[in-house]
Amino acid sequence: MIIKLQSFPHLNSLAQALTEYGKLCKTIFILGSLLNEQDRHRDENQLNKGENLNGLRETIFFGQHGQLRKRQLEEQNNQASCLTLAVNCVVIWNTVYMNAVVEKLRQEGQQVLEEDLQHIWPTRTEHLNVYGKYHFNLAEAGYRQGLRPLRQAGSEAEIELD
Repeated sequence: MIIKLQSFPHLNSLAQALTEYGKLCKTIFILGSLLNEQDRHRDENQLNKGENLNGLRETIFFGQHGQLRKRQLEEQNNQASCLTLAVNCVVIWNTVYMNAVVEKLRQEGQQVLEEDLQHIWPTRTEHLNVYGKYHFNLAEAGYRQGLRPLRQAGSEAEIELD
């Protein structure tokens, strides 16, 4: 019904009233969310996750100040797809190694709470070498079983990524 009413060239009074009623319902919902502390924290955490993912994209896509400079749409799509692939690879890598660190901490008898793990996101970038040279030892990688070894730094487990 609303779609039919909105399709007219000029909004009639019923369509305007329904539109305003919808805005009122949306405003009440937003205000209710702002008043509820648990909802605010959930929304803030979701926003932080998005910002961290954007930060990871910026770290990886640093050339040309993060702008797509290709002229053809197909080349732009290719560039954007490559960025998505690289970001997904980093997220998977981080997830696998963060899980390995958590498992090692638990094996050592340290308590790792599930509610603490909810605040850890696999968008870390400190270990990324976006400016340097890369060396891939394929012969060594062919003999490796499982993950690379983890190393200890102070009391926290760190991932060895060199």
